[in-house]
Amino acid sequence: MKRIFVDTSAFAALADSKDDNHTKAVEFNHTVRGITLITTNYVLDELYTLKGRRN
Repeated sequence: MKRIFVDTSAFAALADSKDDNHTKAVEFNHTVRGITLITTNYVLDELYTLKGRRN
């Protein structure tokens, strides 16, 4: 089974259409279908904080 660790920047780029890497993140998201994505609570906390600061 393939697994990939996903960090904050990948989630942030995927969620924000204004991010410079948004298009790459969307393309990557389509290529990893069927692969287990792994992250941590720390990454999710960082993403939550980042999204809160941008609003």
